[in-house]
Amino acid sequence: GLVAITPAAGNVGILGAFVIGIAAGIVCLWGVNGLKRLLKVDDSLDVFGVHALGGILGALLTGVFNAPQLGGPSYPVDWFTGKLVAAADYSI
Repeated sequence: GLVAITPAAGNVGILGAFVIGIAAGIVCLWGVNGLKRLLKVDDSLDVFGVHALGGILGALLTGVFNAPQLGGPSYPVDWFTGKLVAAADYSI
């Protein structure tokens, strides 16, 4: 879970962090046990199954749970105009 939540730290709410952690646990468990056997590789430290798959999942889910409707920052700054963007105008 920590590998996946690192890209999202400070950008998601509590519920989003919980969902990312649970999803990362399941995906990384599959990467360590299932994918390694499926590809027949010798990854003795399970680096790919944990860090690669968990990091990819965390990076993708950061974009999802960064939305204000899902617990992300309420009013992100629009850097081009300097105005605050309302949560209703924010779109994934």
